[in-house]
Amino acid sequence: MKTRRLSVSTMVMVACGFPLAAYAGPVEFQNHYYEVIKNPGITWEQANYAAMNSTFMGVNGHLATITSAAEDHFIESLRASKLHSKQAWVGGLQVPSNCSPQPGCGWKWQNEVNIPTSQFPGLLYTNWRPGQPDNNGYAKYLAIGMKGKFGWNDEHDPYKIGGYVIEYDTGIPVADCIEPNSCKPNKGQSLTFPASSVFAPGAMLGVNNFEFYDDQSRCGLDQRVLFDDDAVSDNELIIPAYLCGSPRFLVAAIDGDSVDVPQDTVDIENEVTISLPGNTFECTGPIGGGYGPYPYASDDPQDRDVVAWQTTDPAEMLENDLGGTFGFAGAAKEVTYECGSSRGRVRKGSYFITGMHIDFGPGFEQKTNPAGNQFKFVELTRFKLEVLQKSVIDSQPALSPYDFKALKKLVAGAIKLHDMGKYSDALQKIIKFEQKVNSISYAAIAGENFNGDHLSRSDNIQFMYTDKVIPYTP
Repeated sequence: MKTRRLSVSTMVMVACGFPLAAYAGPVEFQNHYYEVIKNPGITWEQANYAAMNSTFMGVNGHLATITSAAEDHFIESLRASKLHSKQAWVGGLQVPSNCSPQPGCGWKWQNEVNIPTSQFPGLLYTNWRPGQPDNNGYAKYLAIGMKGKFGWNDEHDPYKIGGYVIEYDTGIPVADCIEPNSCKPNKGQSLTFPASSVFAPGAMLGVNNFEFYDDQSRCGLDQRVLFDDDAVSDNELIIPAYLCGSPRFLVAAIDGDSVDVPQDTVDIENEVTISLPGNTFECTGPIGGGYGPYPYASDDPQDRDVVAWQTTDPAEMLENDLGGTFGFAGAAKEVTYECGSSRGRVRKGSYFITGMHIDFGPGFEQKTNPAGNQFKFVELTRFKLEVLQKSVIDSQPALSPYDFKALKKLVAGAIKLHDMGKYSDALQKIIKFEQKVNSISYAAIAGENFNGDHLSRSDNIQFMYTDKVIPYTP
């Protein structure tokens, strides 16, 4: 993910009460490295300068940016083991420091992503201590570990500081992700890039993990726009209203510029119970004792964890072009094709989303309105067919006239059967479509992967029929 740092410039749970043993040098966590530097009385500006002039594995450091609970717990364990009851500076600050209304305005990470406060709420993970920020002494920088306790506070007094936390954004070697291998952007997610992937020796995937807490009252009603506050253009994650966090969701932002996937797909496997312990749903249904209102079994196909994905630039998504026309405005798409764990297939890197479910909003629960519930899933599947049809049309330059005509005819046939309510027959058309995709050749076109897009979409549509439409058809 592209970032720009201010001024000068994520899932192992580590219990705060059991800090790490003494360590020497940076420590790895979720493909980044972290280091606590003991330096009592250092100012934030001095710590920031020192962090940015530190290097590890050829990567420049920066004061730590904390964007998930797992990362927060890990960093706290490092701080506690090195500084004990003393605070540590991290990379948050108030910009400008004289903003209004105080004390909650203007808080940002150095990559310019907003830090929510009680006065300026948002979805991104935070861990402010009670009453924080409080602007005591015109505090304008973010520190952790006040009085040795887990949590964040605004701070101004360097004499309360024992040091600072450096983060190195080292990433994952691309070679570690190529089948038959797989790599982990976070502990509960695995990515497998196809053998056809093209990359230079030593190429790395940049990885950043962001945890969000979704407002359940917005599910099915409003889309969510994320990363629109970081001063980087064309990298917004636009989540359609029908996709909702359960209630937490995790976004692995993968900078995939170092690898090209000209055909086939990137396989995603999400273990939501590992990535987001305590969430409401897994792929097969509700998880008892979770945050949500379902501590019991539910047969509603909305109540299942799904895999979602979007390219970094939303303009590259067909959903962004067609969604508004069909009532599903947004750019991110749901790509689940198999349960066990939640599994999906996509055509390249970018935003990989864990911990979401389909939610059409109030009034469409399967228990109280089964007809309305099925209507919405039929409608969503119809939209997915339309997007697949547009993908086929766009792929014409990569196909022979015969193959293009065959794929186009199969999708048109599926749409016709779908509109007649013959969902099992429509499913058979999509199965034949995927068989055809696997048997033909696609010409290479720079920046495109029509083969992967067709495979991803057809797999997902098949799963929609078998898991969410046909079993509930009267």
